[in-house]
Amino acid sequence: MRNSEISKVLRLCGLRVFRIADLERLTGKGRDYLYLFVSKSKEIKRVQNGVYYLAGTERAEIASSICRPSYISLAYALMYHGGIDQVIRTIKVVTDKRHRRIQNADGIMIEFKTVKKNLLYGYRRIGGVVVAEPEKAIIDALYLGEDLKYAKEALANLDGEGRIDMEKLKLYAKRTGKRSVVDRLAYMMKSVAQ
Repeated sequence: MRNSEISKVLRLCGLRVFRIADLERLTGKGRDYLYLFVSKSKEIKRVQNGVYYLAGTERAEIASSICRPSYISLAYALMYHGGIDQVIRTIKVVTDKRHRRIQNADGIMIEFKTVKKNLLYGYRRIGGVVVAEPEKAIIDALYLGEDLKYAKEALANLDGEGRIDMEKLKLYAKRTGKRSVVDRLAYMMKSVAQ
């Protein structure tokens, strides 16, 4: 099987981000051959040991495919949903597993935020990207204490356009089990309403 054939099979199967085990199942080729193949291929790039992607794959799809379960959240998710205008370069991924930060030569910067397993909700797959709903991205910002100015800006913008569900936002805040998140949300909603 030639390099172009393997890349074609990956594209047909919708696997733009994959592991060597995925290639083994698809091609029937041995692990050693596949490691050699990916190291020499111009169409395949490495994110980290054991995780590869096809050239041209969206950064968000790469980031949301590294750990499972996980989803993109915080400022990048708010930008993805059109809640903020700024271009966010660092993709923050929420997961229940610890993972080191990734920065590679292709300009991909991914940070992982670890939460309890019961806080992994409020996300969906859009194409190949697993991303938090806008309401969940705002709650994640309040829960983790990060990207708060973006969360406030997104709340104002999305509420002004009628694209945010305030009841879902309150429900998600309560689901965290933290009174501080509920209080911060109430304060943020009040300041946005003024």
